[in-house]
Amino acid sequence: AGRPEMAHDPRMSNATERSRHISELYGLVAEIMREKTTAEWADLLSAADIPSVPIKALADLETDPHLTALNFFVDYMHPSEGQLRTTAVPVSYTESPGSPVRRPPPRLGEHTHEILDEVLANTGLHAADIDALFQSGAAIAATARDGQ
Repeated sequence: AGRPEMAHDPRMSNATERSRHISELYGLVAEIMREKTTAEWADLLSAADIPSVPIKALADLETDPHLTALNFFVDYMHPSEGQLRTTAVPVSYTESPGSPVRRPPPRLGEHTHEILDEVLANTGLHAADIDALFQSGAAIAATARDGQ
């Protein structure tokens, strides 16, 4: 890291002392890390055979070469939101390679009636109880504008 004096700093002399002074250590590391670019640190750490990877900003993930090579992101058409991007199936097997998005995530309230009908059938609730949930606003259903 270009700080040979740290090898003689008693606060950094062993794991016990580093733990005792962990806040100071983190402060020093943060200060030192600002002295070089991410690419420069990656080169130095690689040359020293120290395993490392840069921490990416969320905005950088879509253009990450590794994720692009893995086809990590997939685009699909959502019926009410238009073109969206999501993560692909995270695993792939020879006999079952995964699949593209088969259907989009449900819209708010899209399956409310279906689920409450099942609750009604299995719990002894009455249709009036379910109607009361909708009337009180505790349950909502997708509107016609949402494609229902």
